[in-house]
Amino acid sequence: MDGAPGGTAWDPRRETVGSSEPSEPSEPGEPSEPGERSEASGPGQRSDPGQRSEPSDPARNAAEDAFLRLAARAPAVQPPEPPESLVGRRMGRYRVVSVLGKGGMGVVYRAIDETLGRAVALKVLPAHLAGAGFDARLLREARAAALSAHPSIAAIYDVGAEGERLFLAMELVEGHTLRAVLAGGPPAIDEAIRVARGIAGGLAKAHEAGVVHRDLKPDNVMIADGGAIKILDFGLAKPAGAAGSALAGEGAAAVATEEGRILGTPGYMSPEQARGLAVDARSDLFSFGVLLHEMVTGQRPFRGATALDIVVATQRDEPPRASSLRAGVPAALDALISACLRKEPADRPPSSRVVLDALERLDPAAAATAAEPGRAAEPDRAAEPGRPRRDRGRMVRARLACSVALGIGALGIGALGIGALGIGARATGTAGIGAQPRPPAIGPAPAETTPAPPSRKTTLAAMPEPARCTPAATADVLLGRSSLRQGGWEQAHLHFRRAAAADPSCPEAHLRLAQTGFFSSASEARRAFQRARELREGLPERDRLFLDMLAPLLLEDPPDLAGFAAEARQLAGRFPDDAEIAMAGAWMSPDPLEQRALARRAVALDPGYADGWQTVARAAERLGDEAAKMEALDRCIRAAPGAVDCLRDRFTAHQRAGRCEDAEADARRWTASSPDTAEGFFHLGSMLVARGAPREAALEALGRRWARLHGDEAWRERHERAKLAVLDGDLAAAEQLAGELGAQVAGIAERLPHGVHALFVVDLLEETGRREEAAAVAVAYLRRKDGWTARLGVDETFSGLHRTDPWLERAARLGAGRREGAPALDTRWRGRLAKLHGSGLLTAADLWALTEAATVASASEAKRAVRAMPAQLGGAPRPEQFGRDAWTAQAFAGRALSMAGEHAAAVPLLRAVAGACIPLDEPFVYVWASAWLGEALEASGDKAGACAAYGSVLGRWGTAERSRSAGEARTRRRQLGCR
Repeated sequence: MDGAPGGTAWDPRRETVGSSEPSEPSEPGEPSEPGERSEASGPGQRSDPGQRSEPSDPARNAAEDAFLRLAARAPAVQPPEPPESLVGRRMGRYRVVSVLGKGGMGVVYRAIDETLGRAVALKVLPAHLAGAGFDARLLREARAAALSAHPSIAAIYDVGAEGERLFLAMELVEGHTLRAVLAGGPPAIDEAIRVARGIAGGLAKAHEAGVVHRDLKPDNVMIADGGAIKILDFGLAKPAGAAGSALAGEGAAAVATEEGRILGTPGYMSPEQARGLAVDARSDLFSFGVLLHEMVTGQRPFRGATALDIVVATQRDEPPRASSLRAGVPAALDALISACLRKEPADRPPSSRVVLDALERLDPAAAATAAEPGRAAEPDRAAEPGRPRRDRGRMVRARLACSVALGIGALGIGALGIGALGIGARATGTAGIGAQPRPPAIGPAPAETTPAPPSRKTTLAAMPEPARCTPAATADVLLGRSSLRQGGWEQAHLHFRRAAAADPSCPEAHLRLAQTGFFSSASEARRAFQRARELREGLPERDRLFLDMLAPLLLEDPPDLAGFAAEARQLAGRFPDDAEIAMAGAWMSPDPLEQRALARRAVALDPGYADGWQTVARAAERLGDEAAKMEALDRCIRAAPGAVDCLRDRFTAHQRAGRCEDAEADARRWTASSPDTAEGFFHLGSMLVARGAPREAALEALGRRWARLHGDEAWRERHERAKLAVLDGDLAAAEQLAGELGAQVAGIAERLPHGVHALFVVDLLEETGRREEAAAVAVAYLRRKDGWTARLGVDETFSGLHRTDPWLERAARLGAGRREGAPALDTRWRGRLAKLHGSGLLTAADLWALTEAATVASASEAKRAVRAMPAQLGGAPRPEQFGRDAWTAQAFAGRALSMAGEHAAAVPLLRAVAGACIPLDEPFVYVWASAWLGEALEASGDKAGACAAYGSVLGRWGTAERSRSAGEARTRRRQLGCR
């Protein structure tokens, strides 16, 4: 049966799988030799003679059905003709010296690059396979490795052809496969950690380049003689770029079947890969978990008599804890292995970078004190009755001079149904194999310089493991810390929530859940804070003080932002070498110079601290230094490629500037870095709408967002569907959805959804000319809003609700508010916005626009607002003086300036909003900005510009019923004589 390089070809007509592990001692219940048939009498029977049939297993039946369906599509294959030896010949600039290995997909030779004078490994595809898809596979391998250049990935040097033969020139690696090393038993724990770090580093580079390996196993990892780690065989890899989609959750590398085959190796491939489902980087993390479990314990976590048994076990059985099979396994390592082996991709670590961070936190010196390798929970398999004892000397056959190609699968071993091929052809000397020395344990790491003396620095990556937590909770706390360090607060919150659920008595889980609480409901964050206070004796002193620092945010309503900032600055003075506490002091500092200094201190302590770089960028923004801002964001993303917060800020900068393609690229990076969170998919959908992509594409991205919304966040789907209807000019559908939204949020205790609903309804009623109805809705909200709670106190800034109060006050005054006996309105929101400005969360331009410009309803009021403009704005604010997402404030400022007759000052502000990539973020403001821009340009004498601006309004709402803006735009275009 035809197979795939790097994976095992599954054949329902055979009980066993053509193994790619010639030197591995057999597991119980597995064939004792690669490619041997089982002793079972027929298909579907187990290999133990005389074993009774078992009751039907639904998991097995489902797996078997999928297995047989895929196998039935496999084409028949013919054995390849014996390859012609190329030893002594030339392939391009390469002189072939000797054979390193052979397989179904070709031969790998040692060769000399005569141009550069170096030895290489040359993989040559036989002529009879050219054009049969194998040439494309060879090129895919080359491109995947080239995309993933890293010290732990064997390098590709060249691709070429000689006649009908395609060849690949690769790095030559002297050493052993990890399979050969494991044949001698598991290594010491510290060595296993070192190897795991090398593998995780290579995977992180590949995944961040959009490449998923799909066949990670010990055969595809080399331990070089100098100790370096090399990942081999990208023959099954899928670059995300080829699919034009994000790496994780977006279908990149998502094809798990090809030409009727299941690609991968049973026992190592993830449950989703074995079922033929789409896979992403988290599938590789499952395979990594299997490999790490095997390195630590000497056993695979999932075993069975046949390939199908192994697949069923992978999907059905919970793996044993590594610590139950070997004494002395560090709790954090045990927890990490278990996290990688979770059945659902969403429950695994979010990225290989997070796994690498977790491994780097492990102390190899402490791990070295663990028990020596052994199989304490496993009998001596070689001594089992009736089981052939292997010649120990066979293990040396994996002692190779090999390249990336020499993972058996890379050679296509078994791919054409010809069985496994022992590739250990290059044993040293000609004596009997039994005389060869056994491969040593994993060699020493490359030489290092003398370590620096201990530092007092405290970083999220180097903090000790949480105390008094179960292993499962510990794993999620560590993963959450890593997400925090990389700027992924939403992902971190998911981990801390899971840790608290796994162990309600884990103090740090509740502390961190409270810390990240603005991604949850106010009640959840405050419950977590109270629970953390109950458990505070289980926290170290530093964390107890950190908990106290959060009190002004979580125990006050509205929260005391200034009190929090003061507490944070005081704590930063007490712990000057703590990067996270320095960042807390910087977060809401009212002084941008102090904010920049504290943030720079944080990144000096931890150069990979994404939040520190993000805050350096925000301080630069407050200081008006756009170049320094973008440089800091770029450094953040270089230091932590998965830094969602920095991607968010850079995305917003592109969005505001109208660089929709750049913004879309960052949104795709966002969804790849944090595939389990919802926000990135919203922005991806928003950018697809902004650039006019087919609505189906936008709905696909938004659908992924909506599937990730839970509980009190589910209302956002209906709100976003209503905004899509607005952009489509279907204001009637938008109104119906708004009614449904109101019913959906009615029982929610937080202010945020009620404000969002009220604002949307008022905008819709204003646009359809029902000003008094809009006023009634505005007054109702303004009178009730203090009865709802704020999420964390800063939610009105982060959500854009800072425009709710001024805009609704304006609506109330324009409608019912102007009637005799109209209710007095609460204007305390002005003071709250002033506090946000004092905390650095609103700029001076934002504050002026929201407190003065947004409420104007006449030319005289507009002129009064302009006279009240702060002197620091120089008579007219510029677009760069507004905050990151303050396009609404900018639009209000432009409208007020235009109404006051300051048309030249209004045009740049309105043009920036009308040209921003924000249609789905603020659909009404986006279209109104074009209408207001048309008015300002018309008043300035720019007829062509005014006609274009009015045309943009009609392009959105030209067919909408009762659209006031469309009617006015149509009239003005007619009066101007626009074509």
